[in-house]
Amino acid sequence: MADGRPVFNSSAALSRLGGDVRLFKDLIGFLLEDAPALLSKLREAVDRGNAAQVARAAHSLKGLVVNFDAHAAAGAAQELESKGLAGELGGAAADVDVLATHVAELERQLRDYLARD
Repeated sequence: MADGRPVFNSSAALSRLGGDVRLFKDLIGFLLEDAPALLSKLREAVDRGNAAQVARAAHSLKGLVVNFDAHAAAGAAQELESKGLAGELGGAAADVDVLATHVAELERQLRDYLARD
């Protein structure tokens, strides 16, 4: 993360996309556009104690980050999705903070990727 290591794997992602760089860039755009709103929905759902909405928002966010092989972010989203599905939101606010940190670093590195190209 902040130590300079990549938090996503562009080679693996591009391989799954058949080398389609344009599609990869479109996926980056979707993440950059949608992730902030999903994180906001996730925080609101945790604050309201709405486990079903936590599960849905976390699942949607997980779907965005897995496109980039962003394992830390995907794992954090999965943890929240599981808590939401189980209706057990203990510690979920802290989990959202962890997820938000992973997503912010992913966004930063994806922006850097776009700037290099």
